[in-house]
Parts: sequence; C-alpha cells; structure tokens
Amino acid sequence: MSFLFGVFLFLSCEQKPEILSPEERLWLDEHPELIAAINPTYPPYQFINEQDQLDGIFIGFVNIIEERLDYKFRKVLYNNWQEILDEAKAEKIDMIIEIEKTASRKEYLNFTEPLVSQPHVLVTKKDNENTDLSSFFGKKVAVIQGYAIAEHLKKTYPQLLLFPVINDEHGFELVASGTVEAYVSTKAISNYFINRKGYDQLKNTIEIDHLNKLGVASRKDLTVLSSILNKAVNSISDEEKKEIFDNWSYTIVKPTYKKAGFWTAVAAVILGLLLLASLFNRYLRYCIKNKTNELEVAKKKAEDGNRLKTAFIQNISHEIRTPLNGITGFADLIAQDDISKSEKEHYAEIIKNSSKQLMRIIDDILEISRLDTNQVSIQPEVTNINYLMQELVAIYELQVLDSEVELKLVDMDMAPIVVDKSKVRKIISILLDNAIKNTDEGEIVVTYRLSKEYRLVIEVSDTGKGISEEEQRLIFQKFKKRKDEKFQSQSGLGLGLTIAKENAELLGGSISVESKKGYGATFTVTIPFEETSADIENDLELHQNGTTALDSHKERHILIAEDGEVNFLFLSTTLKRIPELSTKIYRAKNGEEAIDIFQKNADIDLVLMDIMMPIMNGYEATKRIKHLKPEIPVIMQTAYSNFEDREKAIKAGCDDFISKPIDKDTLKKTMLQHLRY
Repeated sequence: MSFLFGVFLFLSCEQKPEILSPEERLWLDEHPELIAAINPTYPPYQFINEQDQLDGIFIGFVNIIEERLDYKFRKVLYNNWQEILDEAKAEKIDMIIEIEKTASRKEYLNFTEPLVSQPHVLVTKKDNENTDLSSFFGKKVAVIQGYAIAEHLKKTYPQLLLFPVINDEHGFELVASGTVEAYVSTKAISNYFINRKGYDQLKNTIEIDHLNKLGVASRKDLTVLSSILNKAVNSISDEEKKEIFDNWSYTIVKPTYKKAGFWTAVAAVILGLLLLASLFNRYLRYCIKNKTNELEVAKKKAEDGNRLKTAFIQNISHEIRTPLNGITGFADLIAQDDISKSEKEHYAEIIKNSSKQLMRIIDDILEISRLDTNQVSIQPEVTNINYLMQELVAIYELQVLDSEVELKLVDMDMAPIVVDKSKVRKIISILLDNAIKNTDEGEIVVTYRLSKEYRLVIEVSDTGKGISEEEQRLIFQKFKKRKDEKFQSQSGLGLGLTIAKENAELLGGSISVESKKGYGATFTVTIPFEETSADIENDLELHQNGTTALDSHKERHILIAEDGEVNFLFLSTTLKRIPELSTKIYRAKNGEEAIDIFQKNADIDLVLMDIMMPIMNGYEATKRIKHLKPEIPVIMQTAYSNFEDREKAIKAGCDDFISKPIDKDTLKKTMLQHLRY
C-alpha cells in the first residue's frame, strides 16, 4: 500500500518537461507582449459566447499552447479578416490564430502544422436540387473576402460569380434571404449554424475538393517565434485534440478505433459489463420505480417551459415591432418637407415615447434572464421609505392626471431602515403600473407600514376590474397576460408581476393578491428589513443645494472616448447645446487612443468613457488615466446598466455612471455637477 502511495505522490509531483531550448525561453522572456490576432466571428472555431468571453475550438488550442509555453499572448480582436492580413503585412501583429497556408501568405508569414482539417461545402436552401458544382456556374456564390478558399475558387472555377461577405453569419443570411444562390463554408461551421443558430432551412449540398487546413501563423521575420509555436503545436496530443473537438460535437480526423489498444480495452469493458449486468439490472429497476414520479414532474416542467418559450417568441415579435414601427414610421414622416413645426414636435415625442417603450421591454427581458440565472445580488442601504413612496406616487400621479383615476398615498412617519432600495422601487413601480393599466375609474391607494416581525408591508389597492380566481393562479407566471378582451390590446410581455415576485423572494419576502372579479384588487408585499440609527432626512435638500455655481465663460475641454459614430455625434451635439457650457471636444475611438490624447492635452477637464471599445476597454483606460491624473472626473457611459457593472466602473476609478440610451437632461445634470470647480 505504501509503495502505491509513493508512486502516486511521484506522479502527482512530476513536472511537465520543458519543450523549448534555453535560447527560445530567453527570447520569450525578452518579448513579454506578443500580439495574437483573433477573428471572433468564426464559430465554432472562435467566437464571443453569451458570457462575453472568447470561446471555440481554436481558443481551446490557444489555451493549451499558452499552458505549454507558460506564457500569455495579448489577444486582439478583429471583425474583418482582410484587416488581419493587412496588419500582418505591416508587421503590426506578431501572430494569427486560425489561418490557412497559401502561396501568397507564405511571403510574409510562417505556418505551423495544421490543427484542423475540414472539407469545404456549398450551403444552399433545402429545396435546391443541384448536385454538381458546374450547375452553379454563372450564379452568385458568397465567400468571405480574403479567405484561402476564395483564392482557390477564383483560380479553379472562374465561372462562379463570387460574392464577397464579411463573416459566416453574413453569408448564411444572404443564402436564407435568397440574395445569393449558395455560400462556401466548412462542414463544421455549416453544421454549427444549421443546428445551433436556427438556419434549419439550409443544408450542405456539395462538398468542394479543397480541404480547410487551419493552423497558427507568425511573422516571417520572427523565426524564433515560428520555432516556438511549432514545438507547442506538435506537443498537443491526439487525445487533447479529440477532447476539444468533442466539446463542439466534432469528430477528430483520427478515429478512436484506429488507436493502439482500442479493441483490447473494448473487450475488457464488455467482459466487465457482462459480469455486472445482473446486479445493475436489479439496481436500475429499483431506481426507475422510485424515480418515475420525478421524471413525470420533470417532463411536465419541460413541456411548460416549451410552451412558455413558444409564447415568448410569439409575443416578443409583436411587442418589439410595435415601438419599432412608431420609431421608423414617424422618423420617415419627420423627414418630409410638407409638415409643420408642431407636427414635427408631436412626431418627435412619439419617437421618444416609442424608444422608452422598447427600452422597457428590453430591460424586462434582461432582468428576468438575470433573475433566472441567479446573477442578481442584494445591495442593502439606508433608505428613507417615506421619501421613496412619496417620490414614486408623485411620478405616477402624472400618468393619471387626465384620467378618472385618483392616486392616493397613506403617509406614515417612518424612521429610516436598511433594505435594498432599488429592488423595493422596482417592485412598487411594477404594482403601480399594473394598477393604472387595469383601472379605468375610481382610485388607487398605496399604504405602507412596519410589522412587529421586522417586515416592511406595502399594499397597492385599486378599484379596477378585478382578477378571477383562475387568473390569480397564473398572473405571477412568465408571459401570462389578462384574458379579458379589454386587455388584449395592452402592450407588455407579461413579465412585470413575475419580476416583482422574484425580486420580493430574492429579498426574503413575498407578494400576494386578493381580488374578486369586478371589485378591484389588492397586492401585498412583505419584505424583511434591518433597523438603523442613521438620519437621512435632509438628503434631498443636500442633493439639490450642495453644489456651487458654474463659470459659463470658461471653456471646458472634454474628451469623449466612444467608438460608435452615432453615439459620439449625439454626445458632442448635446454638449455643444448646453447653454451653461462652452466646450472644446476631443474624440478617441479606443482606450489606447484616449490615453494618448489625454497625455498630449493637459487642459482636459473631464472624460466621458465608453466601456466596450476595441484594442483597450474603458475600464483599463480609466485606470491608466486616473493614474496619470487622479483628480480628473471620469464619467462612464455604457449600455451595461446593472449594479455589478456600476461597481466595476467605480472600482476602475470612475466618478459617475450614465446608462445608454443617454437622456440629454441626465447628461447635462451630470456634466454640470462634475464641472463645478
């Protein structure tokens, strides 16, 4: 026994052998930041997954190469393949992940042995009956510009009308829409798009006599790097390749049955299975008998999930297209020459309201997704419930101003408590939205109190149509809407009450409803809280009066780091129209450019920083700018808006945070607040 333990200890402590020579290791140490170009629009080889991380077959290979070399490459993303080749020719990048060797590329690149070898196929619609490549002569065939297969087809089959596209998704879209007759892809990529991306109306029609052999390439002048990469690639075993390929439902070129010892292992496994078959049979019968009820429940849940998914898909198209129709339709009308100023103002207001409606739909979808995947955390803070309730009721009073509904608040003189303020606000806002939507006349009454069990109890009562007992069992489920004909025209995904319920339960509380058809409804929310001795009675007054006057005659120099042209145009135009500000604007299209402009212009007063930018993101750029000048105000402006994103921005050094789409009044208020010095 001790001998076996010693062997295990030896094997577990054994280090992997060094695959590089001392000279090669020294060369790597002298080059600490080698740039690896990656095209993330090539699934399943390399792409950005749902968690915004690099993923795919070749990313798996890169991880092994980095582990073998004990070295991390600096990965730079490019969405255009031709741009990668141009950067390689200009020696601006050191290596390219996933590339095929061609005669023209050998002039400026060195190549490793291929890691992937896949046949090319012609993808068409399912009803296409052509079985020969010559039948596509004279027809449009899409292919990615700059790819090796494009060179091969142009040389070998000049009769094809090659139609250049920027990436695979572009090519599949063109075939699906009928713009082109076919698209040239590899079998793995085609299977991925057809089986996982919803292009089931397409098929692999013809296999082309040209293999897609993909490996890694490095600059021609970096011969040492070429040797290093070849050693790393050659060190990847067949088993490691198979494991990576199996993760993406891909079969490696070398079949398992051809490996040494395969049939010996199969025979041993079969013998063992025969010996254990009778015991397993009895055990499995026992498990099946005891798990039948659980499987039936799971089946029912799966069927319910499919029904919900179907309901969501059917509903989301209508709900998104409705505000989009308002935006695009009235945008076209505004562009007409024969409309009056008042009509333009009215149409602009409709576009603005439609945009807000679209944002509410998107926010609901994102929030229910975060709740379902447990990506939401509780953030308790000292909260003045009196002020919060007064603020919410004041906002919603404006919505019922011209109706026959009166909104009332039963005030309480309540001391501050510790609770998640943002989630309480969200829950009550949903209940008020629901009450206003379902009440034509009468009143809506909001009450709140603290119970002896340290629970905040909030009630929202209305004199609306009421809810039947059957509907009361459904209204908190996803995508469930009222069945009454009166409510069929109302917008919404049926997620509001679900979000309210899940937020209440996340806080350790609950939500319930009491109602009778025709006699209104009362929703009751109970949420646990903690007591506090903090006094925040004057927070609002301090917020309103705690700033100094702004010198409007002094020119302010603003750096806007934003890669999107439309977003930059909106920001710069809005800033120039703030009467209290005289501005000079600098523009950076990525984080590195922002740092460079900041270093060259010491008179910059404030930075508006986007998060998602090429080359260097907003978090890293903010850290470096704050290191150069800690007192400079940096305001993060981004499409990411949840609490975790805000926390990450603050940790990076940002002084404030504005969510996209940016409201011009919010932008103005934030800018003036940070420029009062």
